Amino acid sequence: VDTDRTAAEKTLRAAGFAVKARLVQSPEKAGRVVDSHPDAGKLLRKGGNVAIAVSRGLTPALVPNVVGLKLEEAEGTIDDAGLGLGTVAEEYAVEEPGTVIKQDLTANASVERGRFMNLTVSKGPEKVELPDLKSQPIADATALLTQRGLTPAMTDVFHPDVPAGIIIDQSPGGPAEVD
Repeated sequence: VDTDRTAAEKTLRAAGFAVKARLVQSPEKAGRVVDSHPDAGKLLRKGGNVAIAVSRGLTPALVPNVVGLKLEEAEGTIDDAGLGLGTVAEEYAVEEPGTVIKQDLTANASVERGRFMNLTVSKGPEKVELPDLKSQPIADATALLTQRGLTPAMTDVFHPDVPAGIIIDQSPGGPAEVD
């Protein structure tokens, strides 16, 4: 017991015993002897039969797709599949905070039970600093907003004291943090 099948069979045959092996489900690594009959240390005449039970390993687990689930729900789904939750990282993303956006095991793949699945969850969109753009030329403001990943929306308004192409107001007012 607690040795690999090949070594156990070789040892038993060298001692003059006949060996009968059967495969069994076990949490032990596949190919390990998990039981024997008679038990080790019992007397048996030379040429007698020794039955050994050899682990075929655990039944494989089917990897669930947990992308798009809330972390709490994903954890339950992973557990139900016979897997464990590994590390959970966070990244800025457009998805709602706490939503799984990546998993390291391929969905629908067959893996060893008990394996750990690492996840990445959304922290929500990253906040961007919106400066005060009043009195700035539209072209400069548009370039700055675009560079920061924002899409400006503009409305032309006439003001007698401000030249055309200059920003007279903004919403939200700056400076501010926006998504």
